[in-house]
Amino acid sequence: MKEIWGQDEKIRSVLKKQKLNSVDQYRLSQFVLTFELYGKTCLYNTMTRQCLLTDCTLSKDSSFSFTRIIGDSELYKLAEDYFLVPEQKDEVVFYISIYQLMRTIAKKKGFAGYMILPTLGCNARCVYCYEKNRPRRSMTMETVDRTIEYILETRRKNTRIHFSWFGGEPLLRTDVIDTICMAMAENGIEFKSSIVTNGSLINDELVSKMIEDWHIEEVQVSMDCAEEDYIARKKYYQYENTYWNVMKNAEKLACRGVAVGIRCNVDEGNIERIPDFLSDLGNVIKEKSKILIYFAPLHAFRESPAFLSYWNRIIESRTLIERAGFRNVTTSSLKSFRVNNCMADQPSGYAVIAPGGELYTCLHCEPGTSHGDIFRGTTRPDILRSFIEVGDVREKCRDCPILPECTPFSRCPNRNDYCKITRTESNIYILRQMVKEQVESACQPLKTG
Repeated sequence: MKEIWGQDEKIRSVLKKQKLNSVDQYRLSQFVLTFELYGKTCLYNTMTRQCLLTDCTLSKDSSFSFTRIIGDSELYKLAEDYFLVPEQKDEVVFYISIYQLMRTIAKKKGFAGYMILPTLGCNARCVYCYEKNRPRRSMTMETVDRTIEYILETRRKNTRIHFSWFGGEPLLRTDVIDTICMAMAENGIEFKSSIVTNGSLINDELVSKMIEDWHIEEVQVSMDCAEEDYIARKKYYQYENTYWNVMKNAEKLACRGVAVGIRCNVDEGNIERIPDFLSDLGNVIKEKSKILIYFAPLHAFRESPAFLSYWNRIIESRTLIERAGFRNVTTSSLKSFRVNNCMADQPSGYAVIAPGGELYTCLHCEPGTSHGDIFRGTTRPDILRSFIEVGDVREKCRDCPILPECTPFSRCPNRNDYCKITRTESNIYILRQMVKEQVESACQPLKTG
């Protein structure tokens, strides 16, 4: 047996080796993903984050007695490290107890991050936009000034603050971003920024401002496959070779050291043109290794009965991305225990500030989920708690192997009836790549366990 990487350090500090009981029968943990690699079985524990290669033949039907385990060094290690657990063990209860403890440890005073929506206005009219029926409000300067005061009052001390600029199209209100970033600099507040944009308004001058004044480190650019799809779905008020210009703008940022990710939204209507989109990108972008590409199924598509029949296309697209020379999605989070799934369930909370100054924890700003505003603070602590506190696990999720990868709160607006299948397959794909890279790296030799 060889250890590819060990347990997450935070988990190891609170989770002792499992003690075996002579009267128990043991089975494979529900939180173990398995796949074949190098003629061996690769085991990955989604709770502890440990990854092993073994010659043991294991399946969900495997059952081992105490006597057999203590007589086999490999089985004994698997049991000690929670790859094997007692058959009667309620792993969901066990996981939630560990999860609550880890969140308590991680909780700190003050916000380390703020998502700010300068405007809900946009120069495009994306057909799938969840904001399309909402008023196109923008921040007044009074709201901007109060936003600055709110940040100074509620920020986590001695911490580099993260601003995430969202919209609408946030680059329609560069004056708002300018004012807030300038105020942070004047008050000696260290900060970094990221932005979600359609990329159409970026130019050379703005690139410099984004890097030097806004401290932008990450940019997500949204696209929609081939140009015909882009035009039909973005519905810009004014289209002037925007599809091609956005690609050039992404490269400008990447060449200045900004981490650029191009998110291509897909469904059954455009998924067939993924190769065309990658070909267009390849013809425009020369510094391909600096750009990360990923294909994101739209929420309505994920919830449709047809979704599973297209899932393999999403998986196959990752191979196409690699062949085209672009960066693919890999995630170091698969080595780290997650105390939150997204901004909304961070243990210490996360401030989403809407154009009118309303406070949310989730970027979707769903009606009825505001917990206050920047003028009065939190006036609905019950709503805030409903996101921060660990809720009951949904019944359909109790036997899911990737429960530790998922959101713990039941009011999340993202519903996906097929996530158990798709996220498991996605994780295995990424794990396979991570294991290969680590095994084949001469500077990271395997540990023998």
